Amino acid sequence: DQTAPVARGTNITPYGTTGRQFHAGALDVTDESGIAEVSFAVWNETTGDVKWYRGNSYGGGDYGVLVDISNHGSRTGKYYVLVYATDGLGNQGMTGQASYLIR
Repeated sequence: DQTAPVARGTNITPYGTTGRQFHAGALDVTDESGIAEVSFAVWNETTGDVKWYRGNSYGGGDYGVLVDISNHGSRTGKYYVLVYATDGLGNQGMTGQASYLIR
């Protein structure tokens, strides 16, 4: 196996009641060698400073991470998310992307 994992989709949903958190998810991440890790690169449009989050496995190939904007200087505006997955043999690739607006 020399191919990177694939995913069925990426989603972002609001989390909590403060409007300062969101959940980023990768759906149905698969690879014939198994999944070793799913990582989420997150940044705000105003700074471009990327913070990396290790995804939590929810079973069934779904992974996700809770993002709190306090980790990004509490900035409002658009947040970008890129999802990368690594298989059991070390093959890595981007499996999805999304954006989310915090007002």
